[in-house]
Amino acid sequence: MLPYLLVVVFLGTFGVVVAGYAYLNRRALARYLAAKRRIQTPGYDLNPDVSIWRDTAASAIPALNNWLDQLSHTEWLRQELRIAGVSKRPSEIMLGAGVMGLAAYLLGLTALGSRPLAILFALLVASIPYVYIRRQKRLRLQKFDEQLPDGIDMLVNAMRAGYSFQAAMEFVGRETAAPLGEEFARFHEEHRLGVDVRSALLSLLDRLPSVDLRMFATAVLIQRETGGNLGEVLTNISAMLRERFRIQGELRTLTAHVRLSAKILGFLPIAIAALTLVANPEFVAPLYLEPMGRAMLGFAVVAQVLGFAVMHRLADIEF
Repeated sequence: MLPYLLVVVFLGTFGVVVAGYAYLNRRALARYLAAKRRIQTPGYDLNPDVSIWRDTAASAIPALNNWLDQLSHTEWLRQELRIAGVSKRPSEIMLGAGVMGLAAYLLGLTALGSRPLAILFALLVASIPYVYIRRQKRLRLQKFDEQLPDGIDMLVNAMRAGYSFQAAMEFVGRETAAPLGEEFARFHEEHRLGVDVRSALLSLLDRLPSVDLRMFATAVLIQRETGGNLGEVLTNISAMLRERFRIQGELRTLTAHVRLSAKILGFLPIAIAALTLVANPEFVAPLYLEPMGRAMLGFAVVAQVLGFAVMHRLADIEF
């Protein structure tokens, strides 16, 4: 009976996720189908309702969008999605987290028979979309910081060749891969549409809160206020950023054993528990059948997560 129930829960959850995704993305799907028909059908006449405004709505449903805009969590999530480069609405992330959490709660309640453990399991599963966004944010910022010294050198060379600062930014944006290329190109596009350099740089910093980019923007803004050789200043900044990367590499090497120890100590209890459960299920059964065992299991999971986070925090040296 239990396997059939799990299959039904899985299929139902999968259907809800697919239906919700299709409903929230109905406009994008309609545009895709219309473009496909236009390409495949000769002489197909299409007159879509096109808007030049950037779509920043939290949800495609107006009533839900008005309600979500009143939540501080929505603005935070919108900012995280913008930095991470994830082209999703906040409502889609919230819906996905809610559906995954509900499905995990039902599965945990069915398999474990304990409501506190099922709630804990649901919270862990519901946090997966947010963990993914934070990971994409970290990877995108890291890649941008790695591209920035070469981008600054290319910018300086373009200015020495006779380009203005704005034209040099457009050149770097066109010749460099994402994320640096697309962000520099967006800076040039905003300036071309009438935004001043200061506001465009501040908007760039808002989209990418990088310490290295802040130094670059500060140097440009100070040079525009006081004058001076911008090319020489940017060359010095590029050399300093490369030195910072070299020191960061040495620090990662020195703290590698701490990060490896955190991973081993974090996954070792899980691996031992899984092997014990397979080899001798009766020995592990009191952990999830008895109230005291479930309490001990929940405490162990919380302590394990906290210990893993503390060890990683100790190895994360900021300078």
